[in-house]
Amino acid sequence: MDDTLEDILIWQPAKSGKYTAKEGYNAIVQMQEGINAEQNLLWEGIWKNKIILPRIKFFLWRLINKGLPMAVHMHSRFPNFSPMCQRCYEDNEFDMHCLFFCENSRQVWFASTLGLKVNELPLQIGEALKQIMEVLDDYGIQLFTATVWEVWKERNKAVIEHTVFKPTEVLKRVQAITTPITMDPIQTLPVQHIDEGQEVHDIYENGWQVVMDASWDTNNRAGCAYIVYDGGLLHSVGMHSEPLNDPFMAEAKTLQESINYMVEKIGVSHITRTQFFSDCNNLVQAVNNCDIEQLPSWRARGLVNDIIKMMEDMQLTATLHYAHRDAVQQAHVLANLARRKNMQLSGQLHWQLQQEEEIRDVIDARFFQRVQQAPP
Repeated sequence: MDDTLEDILIWQPAKSGKYTAKEGYNAIVQMQEGINAEQNLLWEGIWKNKIILPRIKFFLWRLINKGLPMAVHMHSRFPNFSPMCQRCYEDNEFDMHCLFFCENSRQVWFASTLGLKVNELPLQIGEALKQIMEVLDDYGIQLFTATVWEVWKERNKAVIEHTVFKPTEVLKRVQAITTPITMDPIQTLPVQHIDEGQEVHDIYENGWQVVMDASWDTNNRAGCAYIVYDGGLLHSVGMHSEPLNDPFMAEAKTLQESINYMVEKIGVSHITRTQFFSDCNNLVQAVNNCDIEQLPSWRARGLVNDIIKMMEDMQLTATLHYAHRDAVQQAHVLANLARRKNMQLSGQLHWQLQQEEEIRDVIDARFFQRVQQAPP
C-alpha cells in the first residue's frame, strides 16, 4: 500500500465519484421511489398551498417523512432511549399519538373551533392529514396546520424544558397565526427594494410591521397609537395622549414615537426589515420624498425632518407605506381611547394586556377570545 497517497472524498451514488447538483437530485429521486403515491400527492398539495406558512410547510414535510425526533424514532436509533410518551406515559410516542391521541393534544383539539373528532382518525399520519384537509376550506386548512405546528412546539417545550403542557397557550398562538394583520384594502407607495409584482401577503411574511394612527380634537388634545406585529403576529401596543397643535402634528408625532419604540425597545437595526403603515398620505409622501416644503402644517417641519433622518439611519430596511383608513381602524380606535381617557402605554406586550378589556377588544377580539373552556 502506497502511504504517499492522500485520502479523497468520493460520492458513492455517482459513477465518477464526484458530487454534482444533478447527481444529488437523482439520489433524492431514487430515495423517494418507495414513498406511497398518495403521500406524494398530499405533499404536493401542501407545497402548492399559498395559505400555509413556509415554516409550517417545512414542518409538515418532516412530519410526513418521519423526520421529527419523536420518542419511537429516537428509540429506533438509540435503544436505550424510551419510546414512551414523556407527557402521558400511556403509550409509545409515534406521530399520531404525539399530535392527536395524547391527552394533552386531545385537549387542544377539543377546544379548537375545527371540531375535530380525534377518536375517528386513522393511525397513519399521511392518511390522517389527507382525510382532514380534504374537507376543509382555505381558512380551515390554515387553522388546522397551524394547530398541528403549535402542538408540536408546545410538546417540545414540555419534554425538553420539563414544563407543563398548556393547551390554552397553544390556542392563543394558533389564533395569532391565523388572525393576520388587517391590511385590506391597502395601497403602498412604490418602494424601490420591493420586487415588482410582489404580492401584498409576501410583504408581511417576514420582519416587523407597525400600524399607526392619531386622533385630534379642537381642544388641541391628541391621541397617538401604534400596533406592532412580528411577521404578522401581534407583538405589542403603544398609545399615549398629549397636547398638539393640529391633526397633522399628531400623525407625525405618532410615527416618530413608533420609530423610537422600534429602535430603542425592540432594537431593530439596519439589517432588520421594518414596515410602517399610516393613513396620512401627506406624511407618507413627505417622508418618502424627503420633502418638508409642502406640509399641511408649518409647525411640523422640524418634526418631519427628524423623522426623515431617523428613517435614513435605518437605511433601506425601514419603509413607510400609505394604508387606507380601514387598514388602520384598530389603531384609530386606540388613539381615540388615548385622547379621551389619557391612557398611556409604551409598547405594552400583548400578553400584558389581558386585563385591559377595552384595548383587548379593540386590537383583535379573535386573538384574545376566551380559551378557558379548554380542559386544564
